Amino acid sequence: MTDQTALTAEEQAEIERAAKIAEQNDRFRRTWGADFTVPGQIVVTRGVASLSAGAQVQIMRAVQTFDTFTEDNDPYGDHTFGA
Repeated sequence: MTDQTALTAEEQAEIERAAKIAEQNDRFRRTWGADFTVPGQIVVTRGVASLSAGAQVQIMRAVQTFDTFTEDNDPYGDHTFGA
């Protein structure tokens, strides 16, 4: 009897790749781009850019501290935020 829960090498590699990307995305998001070992770009919509500075700070802080990733909001497990 074979174990049907065993992952193929490709599946395991994809899980490891997503975990590495998630770690990098988390570092970038938490440091708001100040961790120069993780390249990235911060982009906001015109709607967010038109808000008051206080509102923008609240939004940025919510993004920085977000850690409630689930299969529903992060189906690939890479913690891509706002994609």
